[in-house]
Amino acid sequence: MTFPFLFSPDPDLLDRFVAPFRKRKPSARALCDELVVGVVSDEEVIANKGPPITPLHKRMIMVKAVKRVDEVIPDAHYAITEEFMKRLFDEYRIDYIIHGDDPCVLPDGTDAYALAKKAGRYKKIKRTEGVSSTDIERTFDMETLILLLLRMGLSLIGRDNEKRERVVKASRDITMNIKKVIFQVHRLSKDNKEEVLEKAGKDLEAVREQHFARLMKELQGTDFWKLQRAYSPGVQEYVEDATFYKFGMSGTLCTLDEINSTLLPLSDPSLEPLQINILDYILGLADLTRELMRMAIGRISDGEVKFAQKICQFVRQIHRELLLVVTQMDDSYDMKSKMEVMLQSVIKIE
Repeated sequence: MTFPFLFSPDPDLLDRFVAPFRKRKPSARALCDELVVGVVSDEEVIANKGPPITPLHKRMIMVKAVKRVDEVIPDAHYAITEEFMKRLFDEYRIDYIIHGDDPCVLPDGTDAYALAKKAGRYKKIKRTEGVSSTDIERTFDMETLILLLLRMGLSLIGRDNEKRERVVKASRDITMNIKKVIFQVHRLSKDNKEEVLEKAGKDLEAVREQHFARLMKELQGTDFWKLQRAYSPGVQEYVEDATFYKFGMSGTLCTLDEINSTLLPLSDPSLEPLQINILDYILGLADLTRELMRMAIGRISDGEVKFAQKICQFVRQIHRELLLVVTQMDDSYDMKSKMEVMLQSVIKIE
């Protein structure tokens, strides 16, 4: 009867344990008629190798599942002591203790099998390359780490996609609901100015307090620039309608600072305030001229030629000022295309 000693913790997965075990056991089985395997206790593993990946009761199940194993000894010692060796020989009637030809060294530097060798009851078998439990554990840990990182990455991608969808929806809600402001301002005439502007102002405030506030809540405290393409359409629409409302109120242009100041109360005071950037503001102004062109044509139809002339001068001034900016924006296709539309608006008014 022969006793091979398994002395190191084994990975969690059964196939990772059984595959190398089966590679090594034929060599041990060839030396004996009956093969008894000792499975090291968790306490011994911790003291000599570090915490085991798989607890003792699971390692026992794994070893018992191996066809060539006749008997399993639980709570085996990592090192062969006089007491444990006597127990093996007397209780289990072990003839020889078997281990691979790789060294098995205790934390103090001594040979774990020194007593068995001294008693002449030790045999060694050739170590099978690639079946070291330490190597398997290292491989397992690396694969586990890779899987963990992949899961984390997929989780982050999933969260980013969900946030992007919410941002896109908030942007679309701004675009859809703020059209009411443009509709109201287009109804403007010398007879209903106060009534129309009051209604338009309430509609603008409702969009700001509900939909724009929701967009800001999604973007604050994040790398919001990564989502700029998702929310820019709604922001540009907001700029267009806010400036159109301001023109209807006073015949002047609403500046970027004025627009951003109305958004400050919506920001979390503990975070850096989210502000509309200069590019979205300029693109919104380009769209404004299209609505001013429609208003001018409507005023001409109503006989308000002087007001239409005022709109024409205002649009010319915006176009002239933006021409100076566009030359510095070589990579902005949106701006160039909108400048063409703006020019057509000026021509139509004239």
